[in-house]
Amino acid sequence: MGYHPGQKCPFSGHYRCANCRLEIELVRGDNFPPCKCGEGEWILIRPERKTFR
Repeated sequence: MGYHPGQKCPFSGHYRCANCRLEIELVRGDNFPPCKCGEGEWILIRPERKTFR
């Protein structure tokens, strides 16, 4: 499932543009930015890991 610019980020982690493969890091609640390629659909590639103590 991809996310489009302007949508709220549901999970903190690293996202990649499905078109140009640019990677960004977002925090839950951030808005997805437009990609520099103009065709951005963001895909979660690495969720943030929770550490428990």
